[in-house]
Amino acid sequence: MKPMRFARRLDRVFVFAALALTFSIPAAALGFSNEPVDFRGIQWGARIGELRGMQFLAEEGDLKFYERENDPMLLENVRLDRIVYGFYKDQFFTAMVYYASLADFLNLKDILSRNHGEPFRPEETPNRYFWSGEQIDILLIFNENTLSGRVSYFFKPLQKQAEGRQ
Repeated sequence: MKPMRFARRLDRVFVFAALALTFSIPAAALGFSNEPVDFRGIQWGARIGELRGMQFLAEEGDLKFYERENDPMLLENVRLDRIVYGFYKDQFFTAMVYYASLADFLNLKDILSRNHGEPFRPEETPNRYFWSGEQIDILLIFNENTLSGRVSYFFKPLQKQAEGRQ
């Protein structure tokens, strides 16, 4: 996939997912257990220049996307297709984990529920689960048409800046 087309696709994914999280989670659903302080050892807000082994994929404005060399493509028993790390103004604010089966979706839902508690699931959005904490939002989605999906992690302070809602 060409870098700019990939960036635009990721940018759209980010914007829609972030807006979905912002506007569809009631206040009562906020807060979950075991809120992650990092993703795979990378602290939220870390500067890209401080990290080793990051391979540039694409950029769109202040958003830059990377993959990490030798990143294990496994989460417990789930085979992962790709992990993309997103930076806003060179600070780590999102991770997108891609997978490719209904079984992986169900396993990831179990893993996330075990680690973070029961998710919020809007009735009108099947195959979408949200965990919203003080600093981190997690979105798990599955697309039945493509038989694939992703888990997206968002660091809220930088997400708000990226959306212009600071």
